[in-house]
Formats: sequence, C-alpha cells, structure tokens
Amino acid sequence: MKRAVKALFIAVYIAVLIALFGFLGICFGSCIGRESSGDVSHVEIELENVPEGTVFVDILAKGNWEKQRRADVDNEHLLGIDRNCEIVKYDKDGYKSLMFNTEIFYEGDKIDTEKSHNHLCYGGNGMAIFKNLPYVKIAYCDKDGNILGITEEKKIMPVYLREVQYEFDADGEELSCRLITQHIYFQIWLLLLFMLILGVVILMRMPSSKNTEHIQSGELDNERKE
Repeated sequence: MKRAVKALFIAVYIAVLIALFGFLGICFGSCIGRESSGDVSHVEIELENVPEGTVFVDILAKGNWEKQRRADVDNEHLLGIDRNCEIVKYDKDGYKSLMFNTEIFYEGDKIDTEKSHNHLCYGGNGMAIFKNLPYVKIAYCDKDGNILGITEEKKIMPVYLREVQYEFDADGEELSCRLITQHIYFQIWLLLLFMLILGVVILMRMPSSKNTEHIQSGELDNERKE
C-alpha cells in the first residue's frame, strides 16, 4: 500500500513539475516573440509641483552607456526643439538624456502646469534600459529644451525572473520609483521552488522499501520468538 501511495505521489509530482516548466517555456517564448516583433513596455511618470514653464520632462540616466544602443527616434522633431538645445546635449557627471540617447520615445502627452497632477507615458524597453543605466533623475524642460529643474537621484534596483513596468513619481525635487509586475513569471518561479523543496522533504520523510521490509521482517521474528 505504501509503495502504491509513494508511486502515485511521485507520478503526480513529476506531472506538476512538467506542467510548470512547460508554462514557463511558453511564457518566455511569448516574451521573446514580443521583443522580436518590436513590442515595447512603457515608462510612466507622475508629476506634481512642476516648475513654471515646464512643457515636457525627460529622464536623465547614468550607468554603462557603452551597452546602450541609440535607437532611431526623432524626439527632437516630435517635441519641436533644436538638436543643439540644453537637454539634447546634456552630459554631466555621467548623466545623459534617455529621450535623445536611447529608444525611449515621446508619445505626445502634454503638461498642464495649472493642474496639481500630471500623468505622462513614454514608450521604450525600460526594463532593459534601466539594467544598464540604474541611476536616474527627472529633468523639467521648457518648450525650447532648456532645463528648468532636476530632481534628486534615484537608483533603480535590478529585476530578475519577471517583467515589470516602471512608474516614477516626481514631486518637485523629490523622486521615487515603483515597479509593477506585468506577468506572473516571478510567482511561477516561487511556486516551482516551493514544489521542489516540498517534494524533497516528503520523499526524505517517506520510509524506503528496504526499511519497510526490515521492519516487517523484524516484527515477524518477534512474533515467532513469542
């Protein structure tokens, strides 16, 4: 009976592991497919207390710029600014503009300084960008691309085994960042790890067939001696 229960548990356990690995394979395959097809994530920015005259904001970043490629995005034309303006040419203390040096692109959101709160959305593969450029600031810019103010520095923590969306909150000089999980890769990895640990613990606690036979033979010997 115990052998049958153990065999059933092992069969169910292996089936669940195969299903989890299969699901992870499908998830990663779909992720690669989205990247190859040009699908991108977004970077969200929530703004409060913006300087007077602010028309748009940019993300300044610092890190390993050698690993970051410059995509063919003409944000200067979209914003109506000159290529020689301050924000486009900004290069100070290792910080450069993401909108004019990476694949982050402007989606047309306008800033209304009369409102207490503004929401902006920028396109681009932020997940990959911030792995190479983890230190960020937000720059407030006027209609000509002049910088009106810059927030404090914020370090983006690395993200593994999951796809996230970055959301920045800029309140005057203060800056914070939230990571919102877009897919359930991380939860599946945790479930898989839990299943592996649980399976090992249960298998270790189960008596082996040899021990069972030894116990049974010992019981028979005791009965014969009596």
